[in-house]
Amino acid sequence: MAGVQVSSEAVDTYNQLRFGKDDMKYFTCKLSSDMTEVVVDTIGSSTASWEEMEAALPKNECRYVFFHFDYEHDGGKRYVYNLLLDQVVGYLTSSFF
Repeated sequence: MAGVQVSSEAVDTYNQLRFGKDDMKYFTCKLSSDMTEVVVDTIGSSTASWEEMEAALPKNECRYVFFHFDYEHDGGKRYVYNLLLDQVVGYLTSSFF
């Protein structure tokens, strides 16, 4: 089968983040060394900050970042988003999912 596959660990980790498991704030993925599979690279603890996530990204390599972002707006309304960030050698772009 041709193309890049996604590892089962990456799918499981994504589902844990998506369904609100409280043991992580983000995780990063990268291509495997043989460039055939997307694999989990790092997992940030539930208390990790945005700045800690940015510091964990390598400066000259590409990564995919899945970040669980939640906050309360004025009036106490809670918002929860999961962001997909693409890091292309130093630049971050984002999508909500």
